[in-house]
Amino acid sequence: MRKVILIGGVLAAGKSTYANILKEKYNLTVVTKDRLKEILGDNIYVENREENKKLSVICFDLIKYLLDCNKTNIVFESNFKEYELIELKRICEELDYEVMSLIFDADNEVLHKRFNKRLNENRHYVHKSQDFTDINDFIPVIDHLRNAPYFGEIVKVDCNDFSYQNDESLFDEIKELSMVIYNFAVTMQNKIDSPKKNFEYPTYYDDVKRLFGEKTEIDILLETEW
Repeated sequence: MRKVILIGGVLAAGKSTYANILKEKYNLTVVTKDRLKEILGDNIYVENREENKKLSVICFDLIKYLLDCNKTNIVFESNFKEYELIELKRICEELDYEVMSLIFDADNEVLHKRFNKRLNENRHYVHKSQDFTDINDFIPVIDHLRNAPYFGEIVKVDCNDFSYQNDESLFDEIKELSMVIYNFAVTMQNKIDSPKKNFEYPTYYDDVKRLFGEKTEIDILLETEW
């Protein structure tokens, strides 16, 4: 069964950073809404908040498309909204995906400080359409995201500081995804006559990256529509 990890939750929680950590650690396919939005914004300039919202809608449509055509395991990162999660749940059920949702949250004051600090850094213009200087404007948006209906296996991540980025117990909950890839690869390799007589299967989770760094029959099988 294919798996999806949804990395979601509140603004300024470090979701994109963690998605990229998983990408490097487990050699996973990772799609972040922020990056999709930046690519679109570089080619379709948006001048106001309403146009920026349209970019977000397009990004979600792209996520749905990638979910539909994907053939292995994948990670999606976004501050998912209620209607988006309802639609994703429907698609995942139809396509028989197993889902893990990582939900990031922190104290309002911590998030508000981070959000405004990022605006003063070298941040892409598509992420600067909202003015949350006043925390009283910020909190209702955060609370709305907190009430989003995530589904699948739920894992809540406390991001008041960034220690979670090196939290081995959290990695342990995610490692199962890498093991699924590994088991699939070994099963497929055992079904074919490989010319690589000295091919060694990985022993540890981190070796999955080494395995898929080489072009073997496994790569061909993973790319094949069954």
